Amino acid sequence: MADIAARWVWGSIFPHRPEPDDEILKSPEEHGTHNPVELDGQEVNLQLSPPLRPEDDSDYQPSSSKMAPSNIQDISNLNGDSIMFNALPTKSNDESKMMSQHVRRLWKLAIEDARRQVKVRRILESAIAPKDELCTTCASMRLTKEKFIIDEYAKYRQNTMQRDNRGPTQGLVEIGRTDNDMEFTANGLCLGTWISIKYRAVCCNLCRLIVQSVHDQNIAEADLRGVTCHASWQVDGRILKRNSAGKVNESRACTRRIRLHWSRPTTANIYIVLVASPTKDNSGTTLVQSTEKAPDLFLGRLIQNSTSIDSAGIKRWVEFCIRSHGSACHTEVPDLSRWKSFFGVIDINNMCLSPLPPRMRYIALSYTWGRSRVFTTTENNIKGLLKHGGISNIFDMLPRTIRDSIELVRNLGERYLWVDSLCIIQDNERSWALNSSVMDLVYGNAYFTICAADGHDSSAGLRALYAKRQQLVAQYSPEIRLISTQPAERYVSQSTWNTRAWTFQERLLSQRTLIFVDGRVFFQCRSTARSVDIITEDDSAGWSIDFIGSPMQMLQNLSESPLLIYKKLLEMYLLRDLTFQKDILAAFYGIGNFVCQTLGGDLIHGLPSSHFDWALLWEARDCAKRRVCEGGVGGVVFPSWSWCGWMGDMIEYKPQMLSGCEENLDDWLLNHTWITWYIRDFNGNLRLVWNGRNGSTSSKKNDSSSKGYDRSTRSDESTFDQYGRFIKEEERHLPRSEFKITLPGSGCPYGVSIAEQDASAMPRTLIRRSPEKDAPYLQFHTWSAFFRIRQTLAQNYSPDIVRVRRYDILDHKFDWCGTMLLDQVKISALASLDKPFEFIAISDAKQFDPIEYDEWSYYIPKERLQSRWDLYYVLLVEYQNGIAYRVGLGKVFKEAFNYSCKVEGKEWKEYVLG
Repeated sequence: MADIAARWVWGSIFPHRPEPDDEILKSPEEHGTHNPVELDGQEVNLQLSPPLRPEDDSDYQPSSSKMAPSNIQDISNLNGDSIMFNALPTKSNDESKMMSQHVRRLWKLAIEDARRQVKVRRILESAIAPKDELCTTCASMRLTKEKFIIDEYAKYRQNTMQRDNRGPTQGLVEIGRTDNDMEFTANGLCLGTWISIKYRAVCCNLCRLIVQSVHDQNIAEADLRGVTCHASWQVDGRILKRNSAGKVNESRACTRRIRLHWSRPTTANIYIVLVASPTKDNSGTTLVQSTEKAPDLFLGRLIQNSTSIDSAGIKRWVEFCIRSHGSACHTEVPDLSRWKSFFGVIDINNMCLSPLPPRMRYIALSYTWGRSRVFTTTENNIKGLLKHGGISNIFDMLPRTIRDSIELVRNLGERYLWVDSLCIIQDNERSWALNSSVMDLVYGNAYFTICAADGHDSSAGLRALYAKRQQLVAQYSPEIRLISTQPAERYVSQSTWNTRAWTFQERLLSQRTLIFVDGRVFFQCRSTARSVDIITEDDSAGWSIDFIGSPMQMLQNLSESPLLIYKKLLEMYLLRDLTFQKDILAAFYGIGNFVCQTLGGDLIHGLPSSHFDWALLWEARDCAKRRVCEGGVGGVVFPSWSWCGWMGDMIEYKPQMLSGCEENLDDWLLNHTWITWYIRDFNGNLRLVWNGRNGSTSSKKNDSSSKGYDRSTRSDESTFDQYGRFIKEEERHLPRSEFKITLPGSGCPYGVSIAEQDASAMPRTLIRRSPEKDAPYLQFHTWSAFFRIRQTLAQNYSPDIVRVRRYDILDHKFDWCGTMLLDQVKISALASLDKPFEFIAISDAKQFDPIEYDEWSYYIPKERLQSRWDLYYVLLVEYQNGIAYRVGLGKVFKEAFNYSCKVEGKEWKEYVLG
């Protein structure tokens, strides 16, 4: 029978080959270790070493003689199989080293024969191998329940050492010396290559679980060729510890997970969790394990009915957050009933649009419209939707995501739901503008937000409500059952929903989110994450690996590092896709408002006014071009001085550009900036960019950089400017708030007026600076000079940089005096490099970073290490219709302004920057 089975397998693999001889069909034990092959008088022994079995296929490096031809396929990787070729040459002259065509052909045949033998043996051995067992490698991990539970493992090791009559020190040393036992080391245990794990999966439960997990994650097998897998322990869940007042004062590690990671860093990790021991479920839910037993926290949970969502479980998740996390997951925001004239919700009970009753909670929906047709509220149908049953009349016209959300809210026992396509009158510009300017309040006030990340558009629905999902579970031993899980971010990062600009702020601004993605459901707040696969239903459940990668964690540090959070959020936001370029500010405005509550001031075309001089120091990584959209004068409606006015590659705040000024940002703002910034509103009046309002952390001492400008104690206007900065005595005669330049093109040709605004006149939460409120024009006075530029020679650029190049800045003596990065295509289109360009100084710079300038020319009579604050941050500008526009940002010696390329020299000028 074995012979018949072997010949059938051979025929299925090699249908066009003759049947194998008895020698090939021998088992590894019966097979001879040497198969001599004569190659032009030289005997070559083909050796399989050691005999290959599914459970111990390690990646041995083959040894081949110098006779092996280099132009034949690599014999070191025969589908991941280890083949050793030993050549025993009988000739020693140089001619024997030259390979004839005959020898090459025989080598190739030998390799093919070896591969056939290995394939047949693997299939035969897998066919007769016992199922539902462990391979030698996986068995060597010696997994126990105690290893997954941190406190239990300490007791387990202590008891083991006592039984073995070993002291604690001796026992710990021996643990470290045990090569096959997967102890708690950084590198962990090598499980072999992907191909070897795949072959062993036929008979090994754990290997099979790994293979299933790879397929579930849609990891391409082509990316795993030659890649090895390692298993290591990773500390997982934390239990929160509270003081007598109930406030969390510390957390303690509770459990571990097995992390499967690959030798190729770009391949996603896989996490293996211990399944909790089954207990009788008396709650009537679909859960198998008890959710009240604290020792089971962060262990895996089996689901009896994988086609339904446990509404009671979701409600518990939300209640745990509200009850346990306090201010960490609850931000004080004003009652939206103040905006009842334009803010409405869907009344699920009456199935109509209605205003939100005072102090009533609601659920918000975040989803992608996509290419599918979405029913929207318009001026023509709004009256019908306000009537009782109005939503029922058009229910079948709604996309599935909205229909599923309405049913989910009803099943959860909630009444009100906010959906943008229905609650905003989409063809009314005022309704859209009013609602879009308070997105931080809409999502920040929501009881929780449904994040519909399934599919590519709104027709996908909430698949976890009805789609079947098979949990990936393996029986490691009679006492140990394992489940494969992934953090929510693994699935979210691959969704279309996660690529959209609008959904970025909708998720971040929400205090709690219920995420539907890839047929799964996850819960995240700003403190922790939960899923149906892991037991976390307890007030003491804190952070776990399920929370890694979630952007909601970033807001936990907002009060300590608001500017750092602003930079990170901006970089993440600019990677998102935007259907309409006109929405670039509207889709970020909610985040900006949220950050400005901490920083103080307002968001001015995307830049925080409380740190406006710092906010101007952004740069484009490469190939940025002006953002244009329909409706503006000449098509451009966004300012050149803000990141929102540009599109293309990443806009970022580069460390080398900010070198020095961020060391003590508060000191830099007050002592190394001087421009009194004004902006035009759409009435044509000027107002101060910074309104004098401080942020919520201005009194805290843990982060001086969050204070920004401060004029609270500096009332002497002859000595201090309106931003609270000391005015040097030699510059007090210079105009700062007297303007003459008018803007005829904007409809204001007759003069310039400054509007007074009292920051204390209105409550902080009622002030809303919408994207349409301010014109894109700054007006100010500062120093001006003209310099020539030339492209820097011998400069290295990363391969992803296409058009941006570094340029030298030269004074009228043609001496090097500064540097900047510019788009070479843009510069070549402006004018000849022999013509001087205008530069304006905007603030002091501390030093050149070595990346910017790694030499020292003694332009000033100082050593490089002695030079501090001898530079200006400068903008290179171009003019259109008398208005200056930003071209690039750089650094120039202050001394160079005295050697301008124009006879006017250094000049204090009035500017309008568009």
